Amino acid sequence: SWLPGMDADKDNRLDPDQLPAYAAAAARLVQFLNGELRAGFKYFEITNEKDGPYWVDAARRGEDHTQELVTVFNAVAAAVRAAD
Repeated sequence: SWLPGMDADKDNRLDPDQLPAYAAAAARLVQFLNGELRAGFKYFEITNEKDGPYWVDAARRGEDHTQELVTVFNAVAAAVRAAD
């Protein structure tokens, strides 16, 4: 799930205003694991199967939040790449 406070409306999707903080937290995690600990992780799962709230579950309700998920993924991927 998202970090505490990043889904205030409890819709299981990241609150848009929390995207910078979530990307920064992911980047910090990568810095810690691969920088400080020198763990050598090559891959990170950015959203941990969040396709449900954004796409699968949403489609059942006639909604489509796929672009929101793409925005989250791209922002976090950029932050993680920069940190690694």
